[in-house]
Amino acid sequence: MKIFDHTNWPNNREELTSYGEKELNILAEFYGKEQTIQVNNICIVYSIPFSSVDCERGFSKQNLIKTDLRNSLNIETLHFLMMVGLEEKDLFEFDFTRAIQIWNNECKRRI
Repeated sequence: MKIFDHTNWPNNREELTSYGEKELNILAEFYGKEQTIQVNNICIVYSIPFSSVDCERGFSKQNLIKTDLRNSLNIETLHFLMMVGLEEKDLFEFDFTRAIQIWNNECKRRI
C-alpha cells in the first residue's frame, strides 16, 4: 500500500507515470481474480486505512462522550454526538441561529 502514500512518490514526472505499476498489478491480481473491470480491482484499496489514527481518534472521542454518567446513551445519539465531535469545524464560524431554526421547525416544541 506504500504506493498510495504521496510522500513516497518520485519527484520526477516521468518516473511518476510508471510508479507503483508492479505493486498495483500484484494487488489487482490478488484481489481481483474473479473481476474483469480494472477499476473494480482497485476499489479494495479504499477500504484499507493507511494508519489507525482515525480509529484511535474515534475511540478516544467515544470515551469522552460516553462516560459512566452517560452510560445509557442510545446508539443513534452517540453516533450523532461523535459526528459533531469528530467534525473539526471552528465554532466561531457555525451559524447557531440557523441550527436552532432547523431544530425548532422539525416539530412543534415548547421553549
